[in-house]
This record gives sequence, structure tokens and C-alpha cells, in this order.
Amino acid sequence: MSRTLPTATTLALLSTGALMFASGCGSASSTNESANPAPATTSVAAKKEAAAPAATGGVTLKVTSPASGNLQFEPKTLSAKAGNVTIEYTNPSPVPHNVAILDASGKEVSTEMEQFTSGNKSTSAKLAAGIYKYICQVPGHQQAGMVGELKVS
Repeated sequence: MSRTLPTATTLALLSTGALMFASGCGSASSTNESANPAPATTSVAAKKEAAAPAATGGVTLKVTSPASGNLQFEPKTLSAKAGNVTIEYTNPSPVPHNVAILDASGKEVSTEMEQFTSGNKSTSAKLAAGIYKYICQVPGHQQAGMVGELKVS
């Protein structure tokens, strides 16, 4: 009985196949991981945050008034760069207030803010360089001193 010995080509193919099989088993090689990275997992909250546009962008300025209900804003002067400007107003008193941004002609240029007590609300506007006023629109409050200046550069 005669046996046929494998040729060099057959041995080479078997060796290559064995190496390919071995590289696919066991721990993943760094080449395989970088070529086929594991899919990233993202929480539902992170997806919603990434999908939602920024509320206003730009800058947010904080304004408050005294808890006593005195008719004044603190601070009385604000400054910001031109662009989207948001005023976040905190009313710590039981007296109703709101904030509106007015241009030099006295026209309201901000989003509407309802009067409220004891809480926080915000108003926004896209502002060019100039001098603006922020006021409380509750009747009599602006006249009593509830007004501030907003300098936009």
C-alpha cells in the first residue's frame, strides 16, 4: 500500500487555515477590536439630551428681587455679548412679578413671561449691540423702580 504525501501547496493551505481559525477563537486581537469596535450603548436620557436643541444658546443672566416684595431688581445693571440672551428671574416673594426686555424705543423684544410668585421663570431674546431695559410689567412696578439696564456689546 502506497501512501501519498501531502504536497507543499496542500501543507501551506492547511497551515494558513489553521492560523486563520486560531485567530478567530479565544481573545479578540487588538486589530479585530479596532476594525470592529463594540457598539456604543447610550442611555435614553443621553439620546434625548443630544437630540434636543439648546434652549436658547448664548448667555443666561440671573436676576432676582427682594423676598420682602420691594419693587426692585437685583442687580440693576446687566451686560452680555450680542446674540441669544436669556434672563432667568427668581421671584422669592408672594408679590407677583415678571420680566420683559425692551429695546431703545420701548418695544418688548423678549419672549413673554407671565406674572408669577415664589419661583423661577425665564425670558429670552436675540439681541444686537445696544442698550436695553428689563422691566416688571405688573402695573405700577416699573414706575416704582422695578427696572434695570442691559448693556449688549
